[in-house]
Amino acid sequence: MPRTKVFTDEETRKKNAAYRQRWQKENRDRLNVQVVKGQRDVLRAYALAHGYAGYAEYIYDLVQKDSGINLMAPPDAGADTTP
Repeated sequence: MPRTKVFTDEETRKKNAAYRQRWQKENRDRLNVQVVKGQRDVLRAYALAHGYAGYAEYIYDLVQKDSGINLMAPPDAGADTTP
């Protein structure tokens, strides 16, 4: 009977990381926003103080409230997103 390979913790971690990276590349776009050094921590503290999990969730909510665009949902091909 063939033996199945037992992965070490490090091998498992690398395999999982590779899978996540591949999935993100295929299913997500990335936005990079630069702020003055130190402002990220200020934004994170503000978001946490207002009940958000972090600054990303806070930014998603701001976009949703301002534009009606849900950044976490697939785009609807028939939706009109013009202001």
